[in-house]
Amino acid sequence: MTEHSDIAPRCQRAFLSLLEQQPFSALRMADVAKLAGTSRPTLYRHFHSKEQLFRASVDGLFDQFYDQAEPYLEQFEDSLSLVVNFLASSVAFQQRALIQTLLSSGADDLFISQLRKYFARLLGTLLRQKNIKPLRQSDVDIITSMLAGACFYCLKEWEKHGMQQPPKQMAKVLAHLFNGQLLSLIEIDKSEKNHCHSRNNRT
Repeated sequence: MTEHSDIAPRCQRAFLSLLEQQPFSALRMADVAKLAGTSRPTLYRHFHSKEQLFRASVDGLFDQFYDQAEPYLEQFEDSLSLVVNFLASSVAFQQRALIQTLLSSGADDLFISQLRKYFARLLGTLLRQKNIKPLRQSDVDIITSMLAGACFYCLKEWEKHGMQQPPKQMAKVLAHLFNGQLLSLIEIDKSEKNHCHSRNNRT
């Protein structure tokens, strides 16, 4: 890896190092650049803001999970719910130092917004796999918001207590949140489909 191509990882490491020492609100991009040993213009070429640096850190966790979970998601059944949630819990457990840094940063809204994006992606994968078209986008938005909030605070409590519960136990909890039954909440059922069809015919 050349020195130039190493700039982005260096900036991310510097960002996380600073985040361990101070809240997100107090962190400055100038300090990130200084600790990373680069200039502010170079830093801004890779990351436009400290929010983008935060999101990139959370993205790394999700990418690690998704690489392992994608084969199961493509053929997802309720019987695989524990497997998928175990993979998610295992990644969080393996990266608990990073999880602790992100959760204690005070950037809860940013973390939750990223989780919403990830759950939207996961839900989209399941909908395509089942060939299901949701009735309303607002239904999908509500479900992803519910999942993101529940997952975030579950993760926060787990970290608060030192992650004493093993990933296998956490997977059982999370399986009650993320499972195939979610699709029944947003799928067009027959009565609604007929209602929509008759209403369209009248217009």
